[in-house]
Amino acid sequence: MNRAPERALNMIMKKTTKSVRSMQPLTNQECEQLISAATDDLKGVLLTALSTGQRMGDIVRVRRGDVDSKTKTIRFKTHKTCANLETPINPQLREWLEPRLKSSGNSDDLLFPQFAKRGPVKVAADLRKLGKKLGIAVSSGALRLTIIYRLMERGMPDTQIRRILGYRPKWG
Repeated sequence: MNRAPERALNMIMKKTTKSVRSMQPLTNQECEQLISAATDDLKGVLLTALSTGQRMGDIVRVRRGDVDSKTKTIRFKTHKTCANLETPINPQLREWLEPRLKSSGNSDDLLFPQFAKRGPVKVAADLRKLGKKLGIAVSSGALRLTIIYRLMERGMPDTQIRRILGYRPKWG
């Protein structure tokens, strides 16, 4: 039996509740369905979450200046752990970002201003609503779990995954 989903859950949760234990990573097909069906801005949030594994609150606070087109990375300062992260941008997210970064605006402008105003809880509700419409159980946690699981499948050590996602080295 593959224990990676359980390891991934243990990585992101100190205590796992019954609802969290039942959370599963999304399949590639489910991710593609969600991305295809999402409105443009929600698509950007989904792509960012699936590319970086960051928390929804950190994603909605990304500013244009946090995206480095030359190094193909996004910088985050995580709200929960105050970690400073620089995360690679995958090709699908890069394709979504390029026209938005070329349009007028300054580096202090939020990349997702409408979601920053509504907050991460409302964004998560939008994701759940989209998932329900498609018959996919999706949540912010499931998106984060998905990237953790994919990295584990590629053989990445837990310590490196924790560092990429901005976790503290050990639980406090």
